[in-house]
Amino acid sequence: QLKQEITKFEVASQKLYAENEILSDLTLELGNLTFDQNETLTELRATSVKFLADIDRLEALNEDITGIVGFLNETSLGFETSLEVVAEVLADQIVANQALVLETLENTYRQRINDWDCEYRDKFREFDWGTNYALPITDLDSVITYLDDRIFNEVCWDASNFVEFLNAEYPDLDITSYRVVRSVIVYSDRALDYYFPESGEVGLTAKEWSDASYSCENLVSRYVWTA
Repeated sequence: QLKQEITKFEVASQKLYAENEILSDLTLELGNLTFDQNETLTELRATSVKFLADIDRLEALNEDITGIVGFLNETSLGFETSLEVVAEVLADQIVANQALVLETLENTYRQRINDWDCEYRDKFREFDWGTNYALPITDLDSVITYLDDRIFNEVCWDASNFVEFLNAEYPDLDITSYRVVRSVIVYSDRALDYYFPESGEVGLTAKEWSDASYSCENLVSRYVWTA
């Protein structure tokens, strides 16, 4: 039985090396992603699917190796240290690649948000409030529709929830372009902090993103502003 388990370990190790090569290639793909907004989202989704498949295979290999380590530990033949190190390295590899996917996803979301206001001016330049940001907006529905198509829909935020936030920020309902720009910045910062929290902050976990296949559309708990 020992010989069989050692053979299984060798096979699992070979698979692990092969998976690491695949993950290295995928890492290069992520590093080469362009920041053209639509192309970036498409490339990210395709690459994330590859990552998910490889992470699943790595986790399966981790279970196989863990079982083998357990058997060899029971035999007390001196293999414990080296095999445990292999299992730990594999687990670290899974965590590292999950973190890389999240980092790339966050960068993509931020890039999507960063330049919306430049297009806003072009979109509404025919209105006086579209060029003079201090004037009240007379067609707020069109502005919200633009923001929904340009930002919110892409990152799975609820436009009606943003309107609630906007009205809470400015209860006098005197909404200008200046106020819209400021509100989008504040709302986006809070939402992104929830999506990608720093250590100790409240927000989504790596597991929640993994369970959602790194797509905000599949998230169980999307961002919602509350008063």
